[in-house]
Amino acid sequence: MDWCRRMLIGVALVGPAIGAHADTPLPPEDQKRIQQGKALTEAAGQQELPSDMQQGIQRAECLKATARRTAEQSRRWAEQWVQRLKQAQAVRQAHLERKKAEREAAAKAPRALVFASRSLGQKGLDDLLSAAAASRNTTVVFRGIPKDATLSRGIWAIQALAAAHKPVPNILIDPTLFRRFSVTAVPAIVLLEAGEAFPIQSEKIVKGAEVLARVAGLSDPAWLLREVAHGVRGDQGIRGPMQAISEPDLLEVMKARMATIDWKTKKKQAKARFWRQQRFIELPRATQYRRRVIDPTVAVAQDIRAADGTVIVQQGERINPLDMRPFTQAVVVFDPLDKRQMVWLAKTIPHLKKRPGVQRLTFIATRLERERGWESYRRVTDAVDAPVYLLTPDVVQRFQVETTPTIITARNKRFVVETFALQSNKPISETE
Repeated sequence: MDWCRRMLIGVALVGPAIGAHADTPLPPEDQKRIQQGKALTEAAGQQELPSDMQQGIQRAECLKATARRTAEQSRRWAEQWVQRLKQAQAVRQAHLERKKAEREAAAKAPRALVFASRSLGQKGLDDLLSAAAASRNTTVVFRGIPKDATLSRGIWAIQALAAAHKPVPNILIDPTLFRRFSVTAVPAIVLLEAGEAFPIQSEKIVKGAEVLARVAGLSDPAWLLREVAHGVRGDQGIRGPMQAISEPDLLEVMKARMATIDWKTKKKQAKARFWRQQRFIELPRATQYRRRVIDPTVAVAQDIRAADGTVIVQQGERINPLDMRPFTQAVVVFDPLDKRQMVWLAKTIPHLKKRPGVQRLTFIATRLERERGWESYRRVTDAVDAPVYLLTPDVVQRFQVETTPTIITARNKRFVVETFALQSNKPISETE
């Protein structure tokens, strides 16, 4: 660049002059050169940098300023995040401590059973449930569900009453508690000794928790709790209006409904439904003999480890389940509604039992008579003198069963699947 060359020339001219002794006078020509060098140096310093270099310097300054701002923002964000984390931890710790204190206080406080009924009316029930919702040691007890309501609808109606309050009060439907404490009208309150906070299983109450005090005619346990705190014990009598219990005893209702059920008819209908809803896997009859050998060996996809991390089987290792447990069955898949197959099976069973390695026969049917159901099942089991199972998709897929009758055995650590044609009605061999 021109300005760089001029600067170098100036330096070259000034350099000798600087090295010269100050007391030695210079010739006029040298002094002229020195003056020219100074003029060139001054001109080079006054000349502006090229625009592309100026823009580069400006960009570098901008990047430097942006980096400083980003670092400062990151530092402030990190400080705020740490502060919020500390606040969240403090809130959580305070919540845990508060819950612990509530549990400890509940364990020391008496437990209240408030006996209720829908006969108290909407407002009466709302007041009772609001008071119960304020204490986790209070449980509202109903004797049963509304008259003529189904069990599911009756329970839903009582749950809906409770759901309108926050928090939702503890509620039991338990006629045995009404009997245990001889409650025949509502509202009534029974205070029990300190112990496990509600909700609590009814049988734990029945087994002998001490009754501290009780009162009738009140729906809020606050008054009785204050009296007990001052040492009052026992029955405090009737302190307010009472109502008859509108819900019948749930146990009596269930007994009455059970008595009306014709269980013989129900049983018969259940059996009929079983076979009507049963899905059979129907297969065609075989037209020729076919023998297939299936190798059950599988390659392990990943290491199999014990609980302590020890590798039991390594990835890639090949395992044959017949190495670990021999297959000593002969599985017969057949169609019991095919008379020819049943005749063939009767002749085949004695020979099949004599095959080497066969210790047990397993019979699997592809279908049964839907309308005759269990009668059809009994007829088939009597014919083979053994339990009969229904064919499942897993067996079809695992052994590639396509037709009937099919016999599945094992030999030389391989499964052998044989399909038989019935044209000759010839039984199978005892040696294969």
